Amino acid sequence: MIRFESGMDDLWMAPLRGLTGWVYRSVWAAHFSGIVNSVSPFITTVRARKVKQAFFRDLFPENNENLPVIPQILGNDPGDMAYLVSRLEDLGYDHVNWNLGCPYKMVAKKKRGSGLLPFPDQIDAVLDTLCRHREGRISVKLRLGRETADEIQALIPVLNAHPLSGVILHPRTGVQMYAGRADRDAFGNCLPLFKHPVMYNGDITTAADAAAVKQACPAAAGQMLGRGLLCDPFLPETISGANLSEAVRRNRLKAFHDDLLDRYRIVQSGEKHVLDKMKGLWVYQRFSFADPASAFRQIRKTASLDAYTAAVTTVFDVYPLKS
Repeated sequence: MIRFESGMDDLWMAPLRGLTGWVYRSVWAAHFSGIVNSVSPFITTVRARKVKQAFFRDLFPENNENLPVIPQILGNDPGDMAYLVSRLEDLGYDHVNWNLGCPYKMVAKKKRGSGLLPFPDQIDAVLDTLCRHREGRISVKLRLGRETADEIQALIPVLNAHPLSGVILHPRTGVQMYAGRADRDAFGNCLPLFKHPVMYNGDITTAADAAAVKQACPAAAGQMLGRGLLCDPFLPETISGANLSEAVRRNRLKAFHDDLLDRYRIVQSGEKHVLDKMKGLWVYQRFSFADPASAFRQIRKTASLDAYTAAVTTVFDVYPLKS
């Protein structure tokens, strides 16, 4: 069973919808190291009780052999969520994460994700159902609040009342989206108030960031890497002390890219979908290069896979990586 433990140095891969699905997770784990667990992009609850198995494709065990994954669910109805958890248990999962942090308005306006944070009584009702007979097998990922950071004060007693395995806290509010800086001081102030282990998530883009969080919050149950990992797939290794040459990093990054492209060619339907997937990756991966704007300009303007692969070759041949 996957467990959170206070004071650990574990690094986890964050869920980013449309980006860190099973293909990305599997290929990343084949080329890089340093991540011990991942959380899947959320799957939403549905009213229907006859859900096709393909709905769970991202979590098929055969698609997740390279890196352990915790399924994440999004919803607010206790019955619908309990049904979804039972289906995930049928796939062999003994741990499920509840998304209470998604900041996007289209989600929040339905009282899902961070939109549910102002309603601790409803959160309590959902956890009462989910945690029944599942002690230590449910975790939550949340923000400080939807509108204001002090909303967390009403949520902590609710979370403490249930036998959660752990909490992943991103110290921003939902309305902040990803603006400004994650409030590490707020995280540190909340940490001793929780009865459960709490993992840090937010704005870890360098080894120095990870060290600063560790120094400020040594009792945290590890750190979750999101956008920083997409920008720099070597980040976990760098945090662990690796010092790789530019040539080694370039070769490994190109091999990762090519493997990922090959896998998307197999699982995506049509050239446009493959191209969209790869361009979405480059929104972040461009920051591996010293001149990300120029590197991405080569990629962004392509309209076919042939043009795309030629542009990628140029980028890797011409543009230096960020030191």
